[in-house]
Amino acid sequence: MLSIGSDDPAGPHTVALSGSGVTPVVMVAEGEDTVEVISQGGTGTYQLLLSPTGFVGDVTLTCSGAPANSTCTVEPNMVTLDGTTNVMITVTVATTAPAMLLPPLSWPPWLLGFALTLLLAEALRRRYIWTGRPMPHRAVPVLAAFLLFSALWTSCGDDGTSDPADPTGGTPTGTSTLLITAESQGQVVSTTELTLTVN
Repeated sequence: MLSIGSDDPAGPHTVALSGSGVTPVVMVAEGEDTVEVISQGGTGTYQLLLSPTGFVGDVTLTCSGAPANSTCTVEPNMVTLDGTTNVMITVTVATTAPAMLLPPLSWPPWLLGFALTLLLAEALRRRYIWTGRPMPHRAVPVLAAFLLFSALWTSCGDDGTSDPADPTGGTPTGTSTLLITAESQGQVVSTTELTLTVN
């Protein structure tokens, strides 16, 4: 209802308005699916169609809801609609494969460093025995420094606080819902949900 003010003693005049707005609509492209099933480290791709249905203007497209250690991109992420021409959109989700890690050491770090130092000392002793020369005094501080270095180096491993469900940094397995949002002038004009399953 539109109200028009005036000096007429009868008061403001009103005019009834009617009509329908037009907004772009994101829909699944023909022959495509909204569900992707991939393995860790794999890439999922969706093809969508942005239909203007009479809308003219710029539209920004974003993707949210992707699982941890993955990226979701929309190409193109901004389009200018002319009111009639459909625009094809590609949504790509790239996941991360789990890293290859060595099994954790069962020995305490200091014990491993001490064992490495003993091995080095024994190797030096045998070397000087074979050559018939006495071991120089400077070998002692060298061995001590090596012991300290070994202890510090071996203590830089896993402190036991990493997530046991995902210790390698890969994309977690499971099902996620991706939300593709179309915005124009800061207003959400359309949304579409996609499903991603990572095995």
